[in-house]
Amino acid sequence: MLTQNQLNEAFMQSLSFARNAVDYYKNGGDYEMLMYRDVLRKLGYHGEDAEQIISAVAKAGFDYCLDPQISHQGYFPAEDPCWWGCDQLYSRLQCVEWRFK
Repeated sequence: MLTQNQLNEAFMQSLSFARNAVDYYKNGGDYEMLMYRDVLRKLGYHGEDAEQIISAVAKAGFDYCLDPQISHQGYFPAEDPCWWGCDQLYSRLQCVEWRFK
């Protein structure tokens, strides 16, 4: 089980990952589609740790198509809608960033 400080750090790492993908695109790179769970995997968070981070982000207010395992108003999305453009994911994560400081 992650501590609150570890959750905060994991969230900030994921925010930086999304920001870096946006910067890469703005500098002429490919536009990357991201799923939050995959971002966490790339950062080394798996299993229960990833579930805990995803749940914390959902509780912070970003639950709409965050992950197929997270309900939004009683509805569980299919996997496809949980993919976001890098700028979209970054923007949504910024909206809940204050909860992880």
